[in-house]
Amino acid sequence: MITALFQYCTKVYYDLTDAAGVVYHANYITLMARARTEALASCGFIVANLAESGVIFVVRSADIQYERPARLGVSLKITSTVEWASKARMYWNQVVQIESDICESCCQGRIEIVCVDQAFKPIACPEAIRRALNLNRL
Repeated sequence: MITALFQYCTKVYYDLTDAAGVVYHANYITLMARARTEALASCGFIVANLAESGVIFVVRSADIQYERPARLGVSLKITSTVEWASKARMYWNQVVQIESDICESCCQGRIEIVCVDQAFKPIACPEAIRRALNLNRL
């Protein structure tokens, strides 16, 4: 079963690059985090507001495959879907592509996210978020 598909577009800015002018490997994780944040925002959930109310999403693990470099100035598209979810965890599949006629893949990741409270103890993901992300079908 497929959850909602989210797309986030951005450019490669100088702060994301290394001395060779390509995205520094760790910054792909930053781009994926931004894409997940925007996915939640597109469903009406602001991460800062969720944190204030005691709902925090943290990364438990990240499995990243790097395929080709993204250079300074290119446009990127990050596609995000939730592959699997339990009450407190979800696995996001994310693909970073160079936005062009052929959309070349730069990087793919499977990110495990856990919903925690302000004491960083696992809690159930709120039902409204589960519905918005179509997680109840998983």
